[in-house]
Amino acid sequence: MQIAPNDPQEQLRWLVDRAQISDVLIEYARCADAADWSAMGELFTEDGSAVFAAGSFPGRAFGAAAGAAMAIFSGTHHISTNHAIHIDGDRANTRSYLQATHITDPTDNSQHADVGGWYDNELARTAEGWRFTRVELTFVWTAGAPWPTPRKVS
Repeated sequence: MQIAPNDPQEQLRWLVDRAQISDVLIEYARCADAADWSAMGELFTEDGSAVFAAGSFPGRAFGAAAGAAMAIFSGTHHISTNHAIHIDGDRANTRSYLQATHITDPTDNSQHADVGGWYDNELARTAEGWRFTRVELTFVWTAGAPWPTPRKVS
């Protein structure tokens, strides 16, 4: 756990940074549920990366890759919690917990494939605000319906 600075000006900067970083983590989950893949890509720096079980992706292009992978679901619900944030100047590391529900049958929303785990992230302060330089997802558990097979694109 990072200890807050003692100087009031430094404390204010630290608190604002923590709030802005938490907003980036929450926006990432919102983008996933809203299928806002272009906005998800904008959460990354130009040289950022996303590391998942399926492979590594350039961060700015990750939204498109995620969108293609998530197209097999009729809806999702991502919960981002326990935001542990460590700030070191213009860089930050975070761990945030994830619970995600993926609706597998568009006619029956009680059928869903669920996952839980955490994200280990690295961020940098940029002119546009805090942005991911690296996102890495670790799955801990799965439950519910089996994962559907990807739809064939013709």
